[in-house]
Amino acid sequence: MTALEETAAVMAQAGVVMLAFLISVTVTYLIFPFFTFVKSSGWLGASLPQVLFFTRIFADLAGRFAPRCKALLVHSPALLLTMALTKVAIGVGFFFYVKALDRFHHDLLSVSIVVVLWSLGGYINTCANILAPHLVEDHLVSRASALLALVFQVAHFVGLALALVLAYVLFEQAIGH
Repeated sequence: MTALEETAAVMAQAGVVMLAFLISVTVTYLIFPFFTFVKSSGWLGASLPQVLFFTRIFADLAGRFAPRCKALLVHSPALLLTMALTKVAIGVGFFFYVKALDRFHHDLLSVSIVVVLWSLGGYINTCANILAPHLVEDHLVSRASALLALVFQVAHFVGLALALVLAYVLFEQAIGH
């Protein structure tokens, strides 16, 4: 098989998992730059962005370890995609929250949103990396792994590019205009 034929075969067999992975990582990198725009209720004050930053690290790690327990590993590509779409919905909610009136903000809620998004992201990403190679024929496993790595890099770029556009749309005055 040519590389193109292998890629097409992997996408036919594990494309839903690749899509879930792409969505999950994109949402993560879309939201991350906006931590500094989250208003503090005063509980954590000026340290809120730093708390959100470190919270995302530990939540991501927790999400990555969860599938190591076989009972918690998702085996359904459709369920993984549903989880990624749920992450999108929560991400949209995050932006409404960021733009909401101050009286709707509380630091504990901000931290909770980050915990949910990043633990879900770590979980989805790990499940995708475990599941995709198992969904393809044996001779396509290395191609599936290579495509996962490519999807990961593309999602970083897409997420950050979308963040730049969204920063301009939502916070034009905050980025130099």
